[in-house]
Amino acid sequence: MKMKISLARVDKRTLHATVALNWNRFISVQWFIVVDDSYQPDPLIEQIMRLTIPNQKVCIVNVESFMKMVEDEDDTTEMHAMVIFKDIHTLYQSVVAGFCIKEVQFQDMTNSYKAVQKGNVFTKTETSDLKFIHTKGIKTYFQTSPYDDKKYF
Repeated sequence: MKMKISLARVDKRTLHATVALNWNRFISVQWFIVVDDSYQPDPLIEQIMRLTIPNQKVCIVNVESFMKMVEDEDDTTEMHAMVIFKDIHTLYQSVVAGFCIKEVQFQDMTNSYKAVQKGNVFTKTETSDLKFIHTKGIKTYFQTSPYDDKKYF
């Protein structure tokens, strides 16, 4: 299966109704993939996420399983997906493992763009992870809804 990622996002809330309602009609995906290396399989959580978006497939995977999905090119079937990383470090781990994409969206927090300019939004580890991600040519930006401008940082 060939994966075409329509949107990659870092959001600690993972898959929730706002993401489903705001983005799904604009990016038209069949799959929502939540990447969370600390996730332990929980059928209740998976069912709740599936109920959020009734006509799409939802899966929760760790970085290793995600990379197997990305690298699987054996089938000619194309899978359009939105990928949601639980946190910056999970995105970092995926990039270290070979994940490549043009840009990654972050949930916009109040005054986050201005705070980034001052250097007080991310922890030292997150800042280090982001610097590495940027060295791979991946752009990062804040955006809450499809109607908002992208604020690159």
